[in-house]
Amino acid sequence: MKKIYKLICKMSIFSAILALVSCTNNSGKKSESNNNQNKPEEKPNITHDTMESLFLIIKSSVFDSKGKIDTITPMVKDISGDDVTLYSYTGIVFRSETRDYTIIKADTGFKSQNKLDIPLNLLEAQGIGASKGASGRSGVSTAKNLSKAIGYCITSGGPMYVINTAKIGALNTAYDFDSIVVKNYPFHVHDFANEVNVTYIPKEAIIGWYPNTFCTRNNILTKTDAEIDAYVNLHFHGSKEQFAEDVYRNNSEFIQNPDYVF
Repeated sequence: MKKIYKLICKMSIFSAILALVSCTNNSGKKSESNNNQNKPEEKPNITHDTMESLFLIIKSSVFDSKGKIDTITPMVKDISGDDVTLYSYTGIVFRSETRDYTIIKADTGFKSQNKLDIPLNLLEAQGIGASKGASGRSGVSTAKNLSKAIGYCITSGGPMYVINTAKIGALNTAYDFDSIVVKNYPFHVHDFANEVNVTYIPKEAIIGWYPNTFCTRNNILTKTDAEIDAYVNLHFHGSKEQFAEDVYRNNSEFIQNPDYVF
C-alpha cells in the first residue's frame, strides 16, 4: 500500500512539472506572437533594386508615398534661433522640368540655384527660414507622390523625372518638409504638396522620366480630391489601386536613365 502511495505522489509531482514546463512554453509563444503583431510594418527596401521592383513602387506612389522618414540629429537652430528637428526622406520622388535630360546630364544633375554654403540659403533649403516650408531657389524641389507633381509637368511642358533619394549620396540630404513643419511649427498653416527638398540630385539618382504626353493624358490628377474621387468611382468602381494601375498602363512610355546606378 505504501509503495502505491509513493508511486502516486511521484506521478503527481511529475505531472505538475510537465504542466509548468508546458505553461512556460505557451507563454513564450504567446509573447513572441504578440511581439510579432507589434512590429512596425517594414517599408520597401529600394537601395538594392531592379527596374521591375521600382515600377511597383512608382505605381504605388500615385496618391501615397512609400518612402522612409528619418530624424536628423542633432537639432539645429532655425532663423529665429529656436531649436528644431530636421527630417529626411528616403524613397521615390517626382520632379517636373522644362529641360531635357541632355542638359541636366551636362550639369551633372539637379542643382540648387542658390549656394547652400550661405547659412540663410541653407535654412531656406531646410524649410526653417523666414517662410516655413518654402524652399524658394534653395535646394531642388520634388514631390513624394505623382498626384502632387503632375500639374507642374503639364504647365512646364517638359518631362516628369522619377528620382530615388536613396542614391543621392551621403553628403546630400532630402528634407521632408511635411514632417519638418508639422512637427516643429504645429500651428503653421501649410500645404507643401508632399514636398521633399533635396540639396543636390546627381544624375545617377535619376531613375528615368515620363514624357510630357504622360502628364497631359493623366491631367485628371490635377483636379480636386472630390473630382478625382468621383472619377475613380465612375470608371474604377471606387478602387484607387485600379486607377493607379491605369495611370501607368503603358510603361513603354517610361525612358530609363542609362546613368542610373542600381
